[in-house]
Amino acid sequence: MIDQSVGLQNDSKSESGGTLKAGMFIVKVYLLVSKVLVGTSSDEGEVSTAFDSLLWAAKKMSNQTLRGHIYTGQLELKVFFGDFKSALELLIEAGDVRSGFFATFTGLRFTFLAALTYLKSAQSCDTRERRRWKKKGLKSLKLIRGWVKKENVNLEHSLLILDAELAVLERKRSAYIEDRYKSAIQTAKVNGFLQDQALSNELASLYFAGQGDVTRRGSYMKHAIDCYSEWGALAKVDQLT
Repeated sequence: MIDQSVGLQNDSKSESGGTLKAGMFIVKVYLLVSKVLVGTSSDEGEVSTAFDSLLWAAKKMSNQTLRGHIYTGQLELKVFFGDFKSALELLIEAGDVRSGFFATFTGLRFTFLAALTYLKSAQSCDTRERRRWKKKGLKSLKLIRGWVKKENVNLEHSLLILDAELAVLERKRSAYIEDRYKSAIQTAKVNGFLQDQALSNELASLYFAGQGDVTRRGSYMKHAIDCYSEWGALAKVDQLT
């Protein structure tokens, strides 16, 4: 299930570097991501070394597309495991890698993950840093909103997730925030993004935990665990249980 939604959901342009070797490295990136989510690669040191080796290969080949896939894969893991501090550090290290695959699924995914990371970071920062990360988050969110207006249905749920997190940052009414989360969950379900259905539920659970609403926290977390389990992300299930 994970193989179909992480990496292998990327498009046929993944070998835009022009070589079969680059394409093989891209496959390795998402196999590594899948193994971490499933739980068959749990040693953080080994995983970090594997990604560093892939980045070295991308640098040696001067392949920006491969480099972008590597950072997207790493960012995917940071976000799914809720490590937004490391996700932000990764974004700063990577810079804007989208030039290598801007019009592809991976480019869109990187933009969503970056926007979510910036907004979550803004929620936990002081005033000065909050403005900085909110501005960056809004920039990426604007891109996604524009793509949705052009009828990119695969990003509808991503936009709803970001709208919910922006509402949390701006301290809007709880009823409005929950409506955004519910819409994200339902849209992800309808469009076949089980992993983001899980993520939306988890983010909603975290929000209500912060509000002291034990009932809603538990309900959304249960659905998140069910979705992660169905997706096959057993390492994530272990983290939440």
